Amino acid sequence: MAGIDTVATALEAIGAPRAAQQVRVRWDDRRRHSAHCATRKLTAANAGRAQQAAVTQLAAVRAALAVLGDRVPDHLVAIAELRLQHPQAGMGALGRLATPPLSKDAVAGRLRRLIALAERHTPRPDTTETS
Repeated sequence: MAGIDTVATALEAIGAPRAAQQVRVRWDDRRRHSAHCATRKLTAANAGRAQQAAVTQLAAVRAALAVLGDRVPDHLVAIAELRLQHPQAGMGALGRLATPPLSKDAVAGRLRRLIALAERHTPRPDTTETS
């Protein structure tokens, strides 16, 4: 902005205050437009990442339920069913749909615990090598 102030000050010094004001207004408009475009790009990128995370989590929840069968605690089954019923919903929305309502952190924690529980029950391939 120092360059714009210098130009505007020079215009005022030579007797062109309206031109100085126009320079400042145009600069502010460009700056606002650039900030708006950057915000839109970040918002779109965040939405894309959230959508991909939801797809990944949905697959992990399905796999966890398949691995665990009927060994899933009720509170984890409830949140898993909500995730399956509402695949595009965010954590906050899932929390509001839960009975009783949960915070988005509680929803995320329960889904993480479900997936971790399934990982612990998933048989691992034998890693010992015989040559």
